[in-house]
Amino acid sequence: SDGGKSYYCNNTNQCKVGQSVGYSIESEGGDDNTQTADVAFNRHVSVFEFTGTWCAMCPSGYIFLKYLIEDWWSHDVVHILAFHDSTADDPMGIPVTNTIFNAFGLTGFPAFLVDMRGGTTEKTEIQPMIESSFADATPCGVKMTSTNNSVEVELYAAKSGTYRVALYVLEDGIVARQNNSGTYKDDYVHNHVVRKMISSLYEGDRVGEIKAGQEASKSYSFSLDKSWKKENCTLCALVIDSSQTVINAAVCPIGSSVDYDIKK
Repeated sequence: SDGGKSYYCNNTNQCKVGQSVGYSIESEGGDDNTQTADVAFNRHVSVFEFTGTWCAMCPSGYIFLKYLIEDWWSHDVVHILAFHDSTADDPMGIPVTNTIFNAFGLTGFPAFLVDMRGGTTEKTEIQPMIESSFADATPCGVKMTSTNNSVEVELYAAKSGTYRVALYVLEDGIVARQNNSGTYKDDYVHNHVVRKMISSLYEGDRVGEIKAGQEASKSYSFSLDKSWKKENCTLCALVIDSSQTVINAAVCPIGSSVDYDIKK
């Protein structure tokens, strides 16, 4: 009682020190894939940027993408993953870059792939591709809890379905050489660089079927190269559905956590 008014506890939760717990959301139930839970998630979109330190036009492609996101959406909901070419002399190149590049039939750098739906080398096509992703429903939420060498990715199904998780380590603020419009710059700053793939497949590791209103999780351990700056590194999780397209994403600082992004 306070000032003549009475207050009552109407909910409670418990959390272990150093961990996190999400909302406990009651679903409408149902066993088939047409059922949905009484919760909606904000959609996050992923954009794969295929780039190389040898590529003279790649810096202008990144600048266009960066300002496009800032003008129309924000970097909080559109996440760039910069995949560097592994077939040329690029110290940030990793093999999965060219595996994905070839799988989607891309033919030149810079190239862009939105939510693993389809790719383009035409900058003017990026905006409608992102808009198309945002126009779709978001059937699954994602949250992450990370220590310095492990991460748990949790999924909450707003709609029953079979889901997979792809997981990457990204690093910002890498100062390295870059061909910029034909002139090499030694102090170019590279951001959103995909340092490694933690999941076993870029198509995602199988989490399995999740009924509407239920959760499932996938745990990973990882290590960082000594040359990477941990304070500049993040973990990016992509949720992939049975059509092998990305339907949500989350980015989490190492040693931290991000909760489900639930529509208010």
